[in-house]
Amino acid sequence: MDDYGKQVKDGEMGNVLVTSLTSYAMPLIRYKLGDLAIKLPKEKYPKDRKFNYPILEKIIGRETDVVVTPNDRTLIVHSFTGIVEFYPEIKQFKIIQETINKIIFEYIVDEFFPFREDVLHEIKTKIDFLADNSLIIEFLKVDEIKPTPSGKPQIIESKIKSTSSK
Repeated sequence: MDDYGKQVKDGEMGNVLVTSLTSYAMPLIRYKLGDLAIKLPKEKYPKDRKFNYPILEKIIGRETDVVVTPNDRTLIVHSFTGIVEFYPEIKQFKIIQETINKIIFEYIVDEFFPFREDVLHEIKTKIDFLADNSLIIEFLKVDEIKPTPSGKPQIIESKIKSTSSK
């Protein structure tokens, strides 16, 4: 479903909702888990499937693991990891979005690679391309990026509510 409770089109990203079919008192309540996924187009469904439920093509991640731009583009974790993986000078990074038009790019420098001064400019240029130059990007060199309480790293921390219908 999109953020307004309407079913997304095939191939589009939306919120994953689940319904408990074993709760006989209230079996029709749908629960929003906070996960995002892309719905598989019907022409890709298996021909002999047993149940007539929608199928997910790809799990994107948590709804807090995306950056939404002012022009309603959605950048997922892989948008950023696909850029930074080519820069060994960056040991670890985290994107924090506090407003719709600004992200903070926290990074830790890898001491085993000489840090080139143009690295941040190159990264900014690539993010600008993906975001249609709609984001202010602030780079912040840090000594530590704390993991989530579960111990896992969180690459994107969004403090805004998505308004995307995609």
